[in-house]
Amino acid sequence: MFYPLLLVWAAACAWQDAQQKRINNGLTFSGIIIALAYLLLRQETLTGSPPLQAVLAVCLVFFLMLPGYLAAKMGAGDIKMLLGVALATHAIYILICIVFAGIAMALWLVLAPWVWQVCPNNITKRIPYLAPVHKRSMPYSPFLLLGIGVASAWQALA
Repeated sequence: MFYPLLLVWAAACAWQDAQQKRINNGLTFSGIIIALAYLLLRQETLTGSPPLQAVLAVCLVFFLMLPGYLAAKMGAGDIKMLLGVALATHAIYILICIVFAGIAMALWLVLAPWVWQVCPNNITKRIPYLAPVHKRSMPYSPFLLLGIGVASAWQALA
């Protein structure tokens, strides 16, 4: 299975988003293209699910995340990152990712003022958009990375 590859790609997206509040199109589209090519060539997702599951996962991404994008609460890079994950996995995986990303984000909003104070300066300078002062417009992909980690662990245990 390709879960470690998916986690590395998501980590690269999350790191860039935390640093710049932007995910490079080359990074997001490369994930989408690899997942889509694998899906078309092998007739299964990178995680071994049937194509119908990938289609359902893509529909879920649009249904659940497009309103946030239209309300300017979520960036296009986040949507593209989720589309790459959807094409590589399945619907339940996407739901787990989104739920746990939301939980992680809520926890961060509560704990960030304390954590940010005890965090070393060399870290806080590298991920400025996770600072508590940005709580109204935080990057989503670092939290999505945590959701992907939980979903991958769940999948490995299932």
